[in-house]
Amino acid sequence: MKLLQSRTVRRLAFFAGGAMLWTGPAPAQDDRVAALDPIAEASTDVEAGMALAAQQSAAGDLVEAAATLERVLLLHPLAHRALIVHAGLLCRLDDAEGGRIELAKFLNPPVADPAWTAAIGACGAMPVAANQGTGK
Repeated sequence: MKLLQSRTVRRLAFFAGGAMLWTGPAPAQDDRVAALDPIAEASTDVEAGMALAAQQSAAGDLVEAAATLERVLLLHPLAHRALIVHAGLLCRLDDAEGGRIELAKFLNPPVADPAWTAAIGACGAMPVAANQGTGK
């Protein structure tokens, strides 16, 4: 009898789990997915992605701001200003090496750009030899 009950319980648990998967996500999950749509949409455009990252950064959410810029850079790898801001965020998130690697990609750094100044402020001064990269 115990074996039958054990099998029955396992089968019920299996079917209950399958039914939960079949019915779809819970409402809380729907809300999170819906919240991701504007973020994904903004990341397809450089300016919109930069604006969203600035909002996230101003709100203190540096990880989300960096992630937003990573999505922008995946679609627009030559978005130099996004790369500079992303490098600064990496340094602010205690990844100075990663930030410096990104900044070192610029052969002729845009030193007059406030974003460059902010990134250098976060990452520290760049050695002269480090500014030899891909020529961006």
